[in-house]
Amino acid sequence: NTLFHASSPGRTENSEDVWQGTYVPYLRSVESEGEETSKDYITSVMLKTGDMAEKLREAYPEKKIGEISAESIEILGLTIGRRVKMIKIGNIVIKGTEFRKLFGLRSACFTVEQVEDDLIRITTTGHGHGVGMSQWGADSLAKKGGTFEEILQHYYTGVDIISIRDFEKQN
Repeated sequence: NTLFHASSPGRTENSEDVWQGTYVPYLRSVESEGEETSKDYITSVMLKTGDMAEKLREAYPEKKIGEISAESIEILGLTIGRRVKMIKIGNIVIKGTEFRKLFGLRSACFTVEQVEDDLIRITTTGHGHGVGMSQWGADSLAKKGGTFEEILQHYYTGVDIISIRDFEKQN
């Protein structure tokens, strides 16, 4: 499964950090250079605290949602790829990928800050789930002279690239 994404914050993700428990030996986190040249590499969205609370109540009706502010939002840990692994909002603890999906963020690599009493800014870096090949990182490697084999073997660790004839001979 040759997964790919638009851009990362300089490092890709391990498959199990995005899809819990799904370890794939060739989908390991690797450095990825040249990402900062991608369009909208860093973006921000502004969310009203009331709208955030309403979305959280809809998604987690069994949980009690208190007042939302940047102080009530705590990033509990980051993945090796520098994305939010777990986040606590009031008394709710969810994966960073769930928070990304819930609020329509470009990436799970984000920061949260209060800009007004009822307004929070979420700033994301990169675009996509972060697993496998980064399109902008691959472009950067190609512009530096990397061959397609080198690029594929960089992003899909431990793989061998062989011709279809050789593959058919093996099977």
